[in-house]
Amino acid sequence: MSSAAQLVDADGAWTHDELIRYAGAIAEELQAIPAPTERIVALLLPRTKHAVAAMYGAWAAGGAYVPIDPTFPEARIEHMLVDSRASTVVTVERWRAKVAASGLPVIDVETVEPAASRPIAPPAALAYLMYTSGSTGKPKAVRVPHSALTNLVEAMRTTLEFRSSDVMLALTNWSFDIAALEIFVPLVASAKTVIAKEGESVDARRIEALIAAHGVTCMQATPSTYRVLLAQKIVFPPRVRLFCGGEALDAVTAEALLAQGVRLWNLYGPTETTVWSTAKELHVPVGRVTVGKPIANTRVYVLDEALKPAAEGELAISGDGVAEGYHHQPALTAARFVPDPFWPGKRMYLTGDRARLTANGEVDLFGRLDDQVKIRGHRIELGDVEATLLTHGAIASAACVVVGDEAEQRIIACVAAKPGVAPDEAALQTFLRGALPEAYRPARVLVLDALPLNSSQKIDRPALKTRVTTLL
Repeated sequence: MSSAAQLVDADGAWTHDELIRYAGAIAEELQAIPAPTERIVALLLPRTKHAVAAMYGAWAAGGAYVPIDPTFPEARIEHMLVDSRASTVVTVERWRAKVAASGLPVIDVETVEPAASRPIAPPAALAYLMYTSGSTGKPKAVRVPHSALTNLVEAMRTTLEFRSSDVMLALTNWSFDIAALEIFVPLVASAKTVIAKEGESVDARRIEALIAAHGVTCMQATPSTYRVLLAQKIVFPPRVRLFCGGEALDAVTAEALLAQGVRLWNLYGPTETTVWSTAKELHVPVGRVTVGKPIANTRVYVLDEALKPAAEGELAISGDGVAEGYHHQPALTAARFVPDPFWPGKRMYLTGDRARLTANGEVDLFGRLDDQVKIRGHRIELGDVEATLLTHGAIASAACVVVGDEAEQRIIACVAAKPGVAPDEAALQTFLRGALPEAYRPARVLVLDALPLNSSQKIDRPALKTRVTTLL
């Protein structure tokens, strides 16, 4: 049994043994609450050690967890609780009102006393549900099994060179799936994780202080976050290991980081294949940034519309990291998770990303096949925003476009009003604040007389983007 401090937050440190004791206490409370065949535990928690204990506690109770961002609008939180079919909510007293409408039993994680022993429950196949944006205006949940999470942890421990002497700075929101690397890889490697408080992830001075105080050796962030930190003149210690992913990394940002003498990895993977599926350590000169080669027990293919190998086409990912599918959405699961014709017994996920393979087998990405975008690391279906706007009583049609360069992209929503009404932008933004998470909300909502149509009488998005560019 380990006695070394392994989990640190603003309130102090826990050893591995203390983490397990708190997880055991949470599991005991969960097991006292009746649940359906599949126990889903909703976590609405601040960035503290107790949140990690709740994740392990859900597993120790024979269940799985679903993290929910407490900053989400209450309507979206309620939808996620209903859609996930959660049986219990683990939260803190100050956020209890956010889940009151669900009527679900609530456990206050801050009042739990550590257990003397660890309860034993049959391990569930499912580790967690992770919600992503959905094109219908409702988020959809990906079912990630323990087998896939285990593959990620073991592959990343090797690929990213984790050692027991490492100290990981955890910056990521719990409801963003890349947080799994920050939590579980260091714990399995007997390393230490330092959990940054809310709001510290883009504060260069605070991050520098945490790195110095705890001897941080590695951290993970999106390219957008690294660009913000670089703009604030952050100074990283030489040889600190930086992991970057969640959106496209540009060569300028990569070289600015490498100029400080750090080591830098570019990572790629959709939620549906369990956080990261490819990796590459970058060196100067960077040149064109690819996302590297598949991690352990993973294969990638570039396929045409008939699912045949192609020089350029849709990227498909196969192997042990592929999730079970979408929660209670069999049709969508069948469309995106398909049998792998090249690897008997495996399934592959059709990512929707356009790709080609380089001569040495690295994945080179260049856009999407659909209207999904990445804004500051958040995967957003433009249809999610459009469908939400169409629920407003004054809106007849809506479409979104993305403007700006790779480093500073923005969503611009365009709407046409129903006859006889004239909504203004301020009112529509107020409406969206009550319906969409902050990251999903457009920078502007432009009210137009009509949206341009093409010859098929569908919205002409290229023409709309041109018009938006002239209006901004």
